[in-house]
Amino acid sequence: MTAIRSPVAARRVVAQRFEAVDGRRRVARALTGIAVDVVHPQARYDLRPRDYEWLMDAVSGPVEAATDAALEAFLDELCEALRHAPGTLAADLERLRERTLLGFE
Repeated sequence: MTAIRSPVAARRVVAQRFEAVDGRRRVARALTGIAVDVVHPQARYDLRPRDYEWLMDAVSGPVEAATDAALEAFLDELCEALRHAPGTLAADLERLRERTLLGFE
């Protein structure tokens, strides 16, 4: 049985790889940019520094909550998709899982 066929192992590998590529910070950064654009597209340039700082503080809670929800959904959906990978890809992903568990990735 490969990592792709085992939901628990697949999720662990995907979560480890997501952490390795700094995925959480990247998602949070993208959501922060979207939140600021929704409120004020030119906030960094148009607002006074203290107002911009307030805005960044104000969006941090919603961004954190959205990041958590997005990551859970992303991990679930990606793992489910990977369960249906063709055999050759599943073998490659199993090798990645082994390398990850051994600390090579």
